[in-house]
Amino acid sequence: MGRKEVEEEVEASLRDAEYNYVKVSFSRGSCFDIIARRDEKLILIRVLTNVENLTREQADDLKRIAKALDANILIVGRKNIQGEMSDDVVYFRFGLPVITPGTLRNLLVEEIPLYAFTAPGGIYVKIDGSTLRRVREERRLSLGTIAQHLGVTRRAAKMYEEGSGMLLDAALRLEEFLEVPLIKPIDLKESTDYETTGRIGWDVGDFCFRLMELGFNVTPTQRAPFDAISQQNQYLFFAGEGGDPETTRRKALVMGSIRTVVRKDSVLFVPRRLTRTHLFGTTLISTQELKEVEESEELLEILRERAEEE
Repeated sequence: MGRKEVEEEVEASLRDAEYNYVKVSFSRGSCFDIIARRDEKLILIRVLTNVENLTREQADDLKRIAKALDANILIVGRKNIQGEMSDDVVYFRFGLPVITPGTLRNLLVEEIPLYAFTAPGGIYVKIDGSTLRRVREERRLSLGTIAQHLGVTRRAAKMYEEGSGMLLDAALRLEEFLEVPLIKPIDLKESTDYETTGRIGWDVGDFCFRLMELGFNVTPTQRAPFDAISQQNQYLFFAGEGGDPETTRRKALVMGSIRTVVRKDSVLFVPRRLTRTHLFGTTLISTQELKEVEESEELLEILRERAEEE
């Protein structure tokens, strides 16, 4: 099964789960291929046949974007370095959750919670440590007794009560021993490692530096269909730098489609005189206008006025 088929499966699951989504696959080198929303839940999805093709740079960009937009990240593929991946198991690459198309359908359409994840040594689950401690204390069982039953150290047994992952077969034995359910579903957002591993290259557009001079919080991107995400107080927008008419048109089209799902304004800073203020739903501002702005509120006012003009 190739990448196209994987992407078709992902789209079918999103439609059946009644997500609003757009594809950005036509944006070369993007760190995500689909952005989807249902209610307040926003997901950035990277589609691959072999998930080993996800680069660290793409992963870092995904993390930056997800943090700025309060979004979930999912890498969906068929294979990893060990071969075909199993359904209903969460894998990880660069700290990001990796699942199969079948797992995505079970999660979004069938609403079947995920329990198992991979880590060095095998397949693990999370257990309800507070329930384990309560039951153990009610039955006057020592940590040593639990450890002996599982064949682990007392320290390991204590770590289970503190929320450490446990090998699946050990968790099943513990549930059978105590006769209570202990395994709990995985929260994919909580399981995602949002720490980036390297510095982003500062070969970013001049508009980023100008926005920072005006007091905006700016998150530059390198592998996204836009060049930055910027915020001032409660106003957040994603932005790019236009160039020749074809580049401006292509960027405006991609960013305008993303805007409909993200529900944030998209802005292109264009290095020439404007004949229009919007293109495909993306607000256009000339770089000369940006240079003349003296404070952040002045730029925000321009953005608000042009949003009303659309």
